[in-house]
Amino acid sequence: EAAEVLEALKMKATLEEETKVVNLLTEAMEAMDLDKLERAICEAHSAGLTKDKNPELGDAVSTREAIKRKMETNDEKLLNDLKSAAEGNDSEVIAAAITKCIGAGMADKFSSEISAAKDKQKFIANKSKAKRSLEMAVRTKSLDRIEDALNKADACGLSGEEVND
Repeated sequence: EAAEVLEALKMKATLEEETKVVNLLTEAMEAMDLDKLERAICEAHSAGLTKDKNPELGDAVSTREAIKRKMETNDEKLLNDLKSAAEGNDSEVIAAAITKCIGAGMADKFSSEISAAKDKQKFIANKSKAKRSLEMAVRTKSLDRIEDALNKADACGLSGEEVND
């Protein structure tokens, strides 16, 4: 009789634990929260739940994979947008793409691409500054000022063609 009571108490504890874990899985799926899903799935495995016995575990794993795929797709889009912006010559578009990447928490993941985009921004700013400087120098019709402006443009790594663009 004592063994039966002990067995019943064990069964009750197991069922309570399973119910708690299933509730965690359900809450995590409803929240579409990857971290909560990871923790709940880990707890489910620790509690001995299986996909066969507990379909919620299978649903949670599927939901986790779907969230990861969506995140990867979003990451790829952010990266493609950043690369496209950096290929262009619009500093504001580049700044917006950089801001989106950083805002999405991708500063570390895309650090080299962000750095390259920032370099392109600097290049565009230097090009614009060199063009203005040259325009002003040409207006003054001073050979010294024109040469100085050309030297500054050259020092910024700008060729005559790039300044004229």
